[in-house]
Amino acid sequence: MKKFCLLFALSGVLTLQNVLAQTGTHLNLSDAYPSPGEKITVTYDPSGTPVDGKSDLNAVVYFLDNKDYPVADLNLHAAGKLLKGDFSIPASAKAFFVKISKDEAVDDNNEKGYLYLVYKDKKPVAGALASKAYVLFSGLGSAYAKIKTDPNEAFALYKQEFKAYPQSEKEYQSMYYSLLASGKNPAFAPVLDQKLASLMKRI
Repeated sequence: MKKFCLLFALSGVLTLQNVLAQTGTHLNLSDAYPSPGEKITVTYDPSGTPVDGKSDLNAVVYFLDNKDYPVADLNLHAAGKLLKGDFSIPASAKAFFVKISKDEAVDDNNEKGYLYLVYKDKKPVAGALASKAYVLFSGLGSAYAKIKTDPNEAFALYKQEFKAYPQSEKEYQSMYYSLLASGKNPAFAPVLDQKLASLMKRI
């Protein structure tokens, strides 16, 4: 596995839905609740997408683990009119997205991307929702797979993460605070003020 560089970490910015494991009709996973260490088969239908009619497609899986961010090449082969390929989910992965492209053409799934949570016992693992939020807020998803930036959904995902896993707030607070300080939504400011006031009381 390779590692990919977080573009926005270089600038110094550390910046649900209960996701249906199938985020689009063109790409489907063999398991609706992919879990750490599991081998997943991808079935892809390129018809009607920006890569329709193109050969030798490039497919890559980007894993989010809040540490190493590994990447796996996905080798797609013909299966009738469809394409299939396999990859294994790293034990540390919290979420992942799949990019399918050819030259400048990228299947962005109507700007939603092919973005998935990692599960255990059909529940998102700790960090899964926060990792998806990071992809949607930081611009990482936009830069790598043309996924539309959505700070409001990211905010909702962080709230779900911290409700389900209160211990996650410490690990992901820098990214969460970056979102709150972004000014993308007036509703973020009161939450940031509350968080900062709480921090000041601990000093």
